[in-house]
Amino acid sequence: MSSRVIAAAALLLVCATTARAQPDTAIVRIRFAGSTAGFPPIVITLTRVDPPAQRWVRSARVTDTVTFAHLPPGPYRIQTHGAESADGSALLTAGPGEDIIVRVTVVPAAVDAASAVAVASRTPIEYMSTFGRAALQTFASSVNLWTIVDTAEPLTFADALDSGGVLAAERALVGAHGNSWTQTTFRIGGLDVTDVTSGGRPLWYPDLGMLEAVTVTSASAPVEVAAPGPSLTLFPREAGGRWRGDADGGVTPSSFRSTNARQPSPIAALASWRMLTVTAGGPIAEGRAGVMVSGTALRSAHTERGDEVELPGDVTSIAGTATAAPSDAQRLSLMTSAQRTRQVYGARARLADRSALERDRYVVAQAQWHRHAGAAWWIDAGVQSLRAASVAADAPNGTVERLRDGPVPALAIDDMGTRTRTTMSAGVAPDVSGFDRGRHAVRAGASVTRTGGDLTSPGSGPIGERVNGIPARAWVYSPARAAIHPAETAAAAFVADRVAVSDRFTIDAGVRAEIVRAGGADGTSVRWQTLAPRVSARWATAAARWSVFGSYSRYDHQLPLTALAYGDPAAAQANVFRWTDANGDGRAQASEFGALLARAGPGASGGLSSIDPSLERPRTDEFLLGVEWRAASAWNIRFAGIARRERHLVAVVNTGVPLSGYSVRRIFDPGLDLLGPEDDQMLPVYDRLPATFGQDRYELTNPSGLDAAYDGLDLTVAGTIAARVHVLAGGTASRSHGSAANRGFLPVENDQGLIGELLTDPNATTYADGHVFFERGYSGKLAAWVESAKGLRAAAVARYQDGQNFARLVVVPDLQQGPEAIRAYANGRSRFTYAFTLDARVVQE
Repeated sequence: MSSRVIAAAALLLVCATTARAQPDTAIVRIRFAGSTAGFPPIVITLTRVDPPAQRWVRSARVTDTVTFAHLPPGPYRIQTHGAESADGSALLTAGPGEDIIVRVTVVPAAVDAASAVAVASRTPIEYMSTFGRAALQTFASSVNLWTIVDTAEPLTFADALDSGGVLAAERALVGAHGNSWTQTTFRIGGLDVTDVTSGGRPLWYPDLGMLEAVTVTSASAPVEVAAPGPSLTLFPREAGGRWRGDADGGVTPSSFRSTNARQPSPIAALASWRMLTVTAGGPIAEGRAGVMVSGTALRSAHTERGDEVELPGDVTSIAGTATAAPSDAQRLSLMTSAQRTRQVYGARARLADRSALERDRYVVAQAQWHRHAGAAWWIDAGVQSLRAASVAADAPNGTVERLRDGPVPALAIDDMGTRTRTTMSAGVAPDVSGFDRGRHAVRAGASVTRTGGDLTSPGSGPIGERVNGIPARAWVYSPARAAIHPAETAAAAFVADRVAVSDRFTIDAGVRAEIVRAGGADGTSVRWQTLAPRVSARWATAAARWSVFGSYSRYDHQLPLTALAYGDPAAAQANVFRWTDANGDGRAQASEFGALLARAGPGASGGLSSIDPSLERPRTDEFLLGVEWRAASAWNIRFAGIARRERHLVAVVNTGVPLSGYSVRRIFDPGLDLLGPEDDQMLPVYDRLPATFGQDRYELTNPSGLDAAYDGLDLTVAGTIAARVHVLAGGTASRSHGSAANRGFLPVENDQGLIGELLTDPNATTYADGHVFFERGYSGKLAAWVESAKGLRAAAVARYQDGQNFARLVVVPDLQQGPEAIRAYANGRSRFTYAFTLDARVVQE
């Protein structure tokens, strides 16, 4: 580790300034009030109500604050006892990421009354939404996490609408505040389980039957969260205080399917859906341990674009947890899961058979040990594995329509094979109650993670490319079925503290240091050493009704392992030929090939591609300022502004064929306003010079000026009505500015965090800067759910969001390199039709 990393970490330890509560644990602070002068120390006992039983005992002066840190979420009982004070007792439930202040009003023992113990305030992570078990069961979803995130969580979006279960077995892409979907992270408890091969997806299919709660943090994240995208933390179910079991099932038969011949065919339509989830568990060993087991079987089918072929989406999942308390101060938890899914092959657009399937197998094993005896100690370890297999591994390639299916390289190099992630982490929250009157909640930790994956290239013939139906190019990859195995080792350390300067003012700060080594079997590697500081502050009025908060956060980006193929000689390369489809059968054949137009990566063999040895790690700097109003009736309204700036983004540059390798001409275009002349333009068109054919050379680097920005306003409202009706609502107004990696509006195209064609073809650079995929302009969501004492649960979710950003494409057919599509204006100058959905669900237990 460099000297600047060590110095910064040491400075932070000395200053003891902080970062907010972990997203998966809680902090409970005990403060004393009343006439406390002269009272001897008081004993505070904190007991976890649900098995396995745990108990923590502290003795403190009445002038101090007693802090219990790193508490697992759940119900607790607080008891106080003093030699000269009356006993007190109260129950409270600690939620994930909450900082709870409990005020004990001390009453002398001579008075015939108990000391009052009550929650004075709850301060969650500002940008975290929590969905408990009741919400997960009740929301109008198809037992699919992505539906809840997309429709109910106020500030996040998914890449596609899961209508009634269309996306069953899929791991959707999630984003918020204009980030790249590759930077979204997933955690099971305290361990990161993100699939870093391509980024943005979990190495576990989120089985809602096995989840107790889900939290979504979209901004101002604690230092445990590394990347700038949303962080979804999944909490497995654990045994409660008694044995219980439940079964949840549903069916949507094919006869329910509606058709309308007068309407255009939908992109995807549900054909059938069946689901059954069974869960059972309870305490064992006289309440010192507990077990919980869950199994889910989901079978669904859907059709696409009017095709009658039914495509499956099947999930089979079994998972279990075991918890034990070897002593009052220790807690051990285990979680294991095995799953199988069957769904359509993600890159099937390049195949002749577009109904090709993919079968994935997930295995997860995790263990966590916590010890609370003065200080809180924890050790977490876990292994997650995904084996993805396509039944089309040797199927013949077909023809891609560039305007509909996306860029050929994004379809050609896939991540079939095995991906694994192994993590070991440890941390401590020292007992600093005797320092500075217990104002601090310090924690520190470190982790080591090893990840690896497989990347393969297609075989079985060339891939034809058409542009708006016009035969354009044929891509021939070699070596056929080439496979590389990039891997990454990351060591991270953090130190953090939360300082309660006063009852009304808190400061959080922290720093995360990381060392990353990533590369392929040939030894080519990326080496990074980074620091990510974070600081925030909150000031509240005397009655704690109004508060003002702000934060600055720096996040280091996760580099998907797919990018490392540009430095690996074993990775596949493509020869790109002009294709005319002389026989009109829509298939690219060698007899129809014309001139060699280009060579495409990512393989480094022959010097075709390389990685800049000075490659810098991309980062995001986030600034947040907001105001919050908390009502006595537990209603909370928050309004905030966010500014994000992404620096040192990564792209591939074609150094072998610079701009001088093209001739430029201009064609007339009416611009955005097709009826008026105000924005008429002469659109530049770049025609590649034949002398440069095949001279391509690629470098993965940080191009100058390749940055992205986001500015937005967020409003969220949360509260309860009559103790049973829960309401969560929110809205956004935002704008973004980023360079699309590829031409088009899909999430694999209009995203600033991908490696694409942006700087390999000047026609892709025209109007490349615009609004990115996960910025939707204006959005609003309203979710409400009610729990009846008679077992009736009901929920409704209403969602509005602006349509996806896109740009009109001008197809130029007469270029030396074949037909190309060129943007006529930036993405976001036009949007698709808005999306509005209203869903409701009623469940009787």
